[in-house]
Amino acid sequence: MTLDKDDKEAQKLRKKDDAKKKALVSALHTKALALADLHAVDAAALPLSTLDEAVAALHQWAAPSEHVKLTVRWHKLRGRFATALVALNESLDKEKSPVSKENLELKAELLDALGWAHWATATKALIPQRFPAAYPAV
Repeated sequence: MTLDKDDKEAQKLRKKDDAKKKALVSALHTKALALADLHAVDAAALPLSTLDEAVAALHQWAAPSEHVKLTVRWHKLRGRFATALVALNESLDKEKSPVSKENLELKAELLDALGWAHWATATKALIPQRFPAAYPAV
């Protein structure tokens, strides 16, 4: 919804609403991450349907591209490794900064899960080249 730039009250209300939305998205994201952690610890105690509901609630307020690591983790738990890889690659393509070591490791893990060992090996070979042990990240 477009906002009238001359209406000061509407601008104040928009700022308040944006702050509430940000807090809600943060809480829903944290809840979904906690549920994913609990499922990883004890899958029998927490069914994936509970995590699905939390992720669906989050997706009502924020796009999956805004919380890629959670989206990738959710797809991994569901066994949708190709979808997780697509989400990760789309995120990496949009980033302006170089790919992080953590993201390369995650990509290699997803490639291994898909059975694409040759791609996983190539991705793992990039890690020591881009992040040599002799030059630790600051």
